[in-house]
Amino acid sequence: MYYFLSVLLFPDNIGEYDGYQDYFLSRRAWFFGFAAMTMALDIVDTLIKRSEHWRSLGLEYPGRIIAFLMLCAVAARTRNLAFHTIFILIALLYELSFFSRHFFILW
Repeated sequence: MYYFLSVLLFPDNIGEYDGYQDYFLSRRAWFFGFAAMTMALDIVDTLIKRSEHWRSLGLEYPGRIIAFLMLCAVAARTRNLAFHTIFILIALLYELSFFSRHFFILW
């Protein structure tokens, strides 16, 4: 899934577009659709690891998924670059926080 997201962000040729911004905006539904699918596949992965793993992630886990899927739906529809920038930055920071709190003890 991350490979597909990378391919969508970094194409071989953008000659028919006015630049990367134009390219991204024209492909945003695909990009955020694959991002949402990545999160949905995380649910499958978590369920494969059984209910103990699901419970270990707490109530934050389903809330995180619902929020991310809803924001991906908005991002797929809007051309607002400020929304896209803020969404991606907050999502990355949150994912780093979630990962470090649940899978890697930093402090």
